[in-house]
Amino acid sequence: PDGSGERRVTQSVTAKGGLRWSRDGRQLQFTAFSANQGHLFSVNLDGSDEREWLALPGRDPRLSPDGRHVLYAAGTFTATELMVAEVDAGTIRNARRINGAAVPIAWNTTWSPDGTRLAFTGRAVGSRQLQVWTMNADGSGAGALTVAAESEGGAQVPSWSPDGKTITFQSNAPNHSASIWRVDVATGVTSKILAHSEIFLDETPTWFPDGRRLAFQSTRSGRMEVWTVNADGSDLRQITK
Repeated sequence: PDGSGERRVTQSVTAKGGLRWSRDGRQLQFTAFSANQGHLFSVNLDGSDEREWLALPGRDPRLSPDGRHVLYAAGTFTATELMVAEVDAGTIRNARRINGAAVPIAWNTTWSPDGTRLAFTGRAVGSRQLQVWTMNADGSGAGALTVAAESEGGAQVPSWSPDGKTITFQSNAPNHSASIWRVDVATGVTSKILAHSEIFLDETPTWFPDGRRLAFQSTRSGRMEVWTVNADGSDLRQITK
């Protein structure tokens, strides 16, 4: 967390994404996309025992917190089909679509900590504005959580706080800058965590397990690096250089 001890874990050339810690903190999980399939892998922190857990007909597979279900995206990027399936011994079954035609844009989907809800980057039919949406894990109760103005840019890339009460997200403004915001899940009240007028990018906020700090990527130093900050916007630190 202080930027020391950096080491490469995987060696394959396949492009990777969806990086997450395992529940016990002993492995990293990541995704890859090839041959029109999404793949879910895990690897030990020392780079050993890299293995594939799932292959499915879609993109960006994400396991539920209890590991019993997987969420993934099928269809095109402008007509996304959000799918949920049961996971059984490395295979999926009973796959079903959970977003309706009224929400054709559904990206960056993530489970709530208790696995009962989802948050995602969405856009309603007839709208040009991206917002953070939430819905129940069965697809019911879908609606926009944010009401970001066009001048602030699209609200996207949501991240749940460990207690499930707050979601952080990035907004990419028309002037090619980006800022990090937080929104109260119960009330929809939003606030900007790191306000700035400079043209740089603050993106992809992710919570520390204790819910007190965030990690994010930023071009504040002139190039994209990893930074951390307290959830209230204090104690900003650059981690990678």
